[in-house]
Amino acid sequence: MFCLMANANFGFAMREGENDIVLRGEFKPTDRSQSEPITASVDDANLYVDFHANLGSLTITISSATGAVVNTETVYAQANEGVQISLSNLPSGNYLVVFSNAQGSLMGKFSI
Repeated sequence: MFCLMANANFGFAMREGENDIVLRGEFKPTDRSQSEPITASVDDANLYVDFHANLGSLTITISSATGAVVNTETVYAQANEGVQISLSNLPSGNYLVVFSNAQGSLMGKFSI
C-alpha cells in the first residue's frame, strides 16, 4: 500500500538524506512559462514532488528497473503545492518515475 499526501500552498523543504531527481522531458503549462514545472527528490522512504506550475490532472508512475509498474497515482497539480509518496514498501533498487499529462511528460531515475 502506498500513501499519497498533499502538501497545500508550500513545497517540501530539503531534508537530510534526500537526493534530487534529475528530470528530463518537456511540459507546456497552459498558465505560464516555467522552466522547471516539477522538482522531485527522494530519501529511503519517500518521493517528494513539488509543483511550480499549474499542470492539472497529472499521472505519476513509478516503475522498477525491470519495467514493472510498482505505483501509479493521479493528482491535481497546482503551482506551490506538492505531494509525498511513500516508498517504504519497495525493496532497495533502481526505479524510474514518470510525470505525464496532455501537456507533456518528465521522467527521472532514482535509487532507494
